[in-house]
Amino acid sequence: MHQDFVAPPMPRTKKGEIRKVGVEIEFSGLDVQVAAECLAQHLGGRIRKIAPHHFIIEDTPFGAVQLELDTRLVKPTETDSPAWQRFDWQMKQVLGDAASVLVPVEMIAPPVPYTDLHHIARISDILRLAGATGTGHSVIYAFGTHLNVEVVSLSIEHLYPTLRAYALIEDWLRQVHQIDTSRRITTFIDPFPQAYRTWLANHPATPDTAEFISSYLAHNPTRNRGLDMTPILLSLDQANVLAALGDGKANARPTFHYRLPNSNVDRLDWTLADDWATWVRVEEVAADTDLLETLAKAWLAEVAASKLPVGLLWSNWLDTIEKILASRGMGMRTLGVAPP
Repeated sequence: MHQDFVAPPMPRTKKGEIRKVGVEIEFSGLDVQVAAECLAQHLGGRIRKIAPHHFIIEDTPFGAVQLELDTRLVKPTETDSPAWQRFDWQMKQVLGDAASVLVPVEMIAPPVPYTDLHHIARISDILRLAGATGTGHSVIYAFGTHLNVEVVSLSIEHLYPTLRAYALIEDWLRQVHQIDTSRRITTFIDPFPQAYRTWLANHPATPDTAEFISSYLAHNPTRNRGLDMTPILLSLDQANVLAALGDGKANARPTFHYRLPNSNVDRLDWTLADDWATWVRVEEVAADTDLLETLAKAWLAEVAASKLPVGLLWSNWLDTIEKILASRGMGMRTLGVAPP
């Protein structure tokens, strides 16, 4: 178990600033208001109620922390009259109370330098001690921990190897994170399709921006991926990406939206540093050109040799990834996980 937040291969942006990371943790077991009051008590700051199931803790030592029920049904909307506002507020209260049986509370921490992620780890500790429960608490809890990792730059030369590295070791990452069954059978973190992984393996050269975006959207017209590139694509070409996705709620952000990890907020043997170290492994693979090409060739060989989709022979490909990474001192044991 990693207690320290390891440095990525490129710890600073092109502007020379330490890269920031935003964190979102989904959980149950605590009412939104109770969770907000608990965090404010330990972190300091001032609670502001935005809606019946949406609170912001302002003026903490590292910025504003949001807590909300993770459903659009209860999010605040603009209204035309005070009478409608009162009705709308009451409806959100009722809908939120009903939805809270299945819908998680989401803690949204502000982006902080990765060197300050221990502050966010403290939030998860506070929530656990207060009674928050994560993915493993129930078979119906498909809860996640999301890392919004600031990019070094929006250059395709930086973005493409990172995307390629993630896609080629995604099955391995799922094993490291021990993805819960409830999350495997939902669509929220669907893996990249085999056809897209094959496209990436076949294209070692950096594409231009238009091809980078079009190839991604052609294979992934959705935000439901373990690595959601939508925020980055919107930062590159907002109009065309929104038109392709048809999702007006998506926001442009220069961040890798890493949605793969479970929510382990209630586990004593887990720390946020574990999930961060696993993401850093993606960037380490991306930074090693020879390793990346070895993985790409191995993927293409696996596809060529198989009469079935590689996803149906997942364990074979997983073993191949582990052997390649272990030969470079990057195997699962280096992340505190026993190989299968």
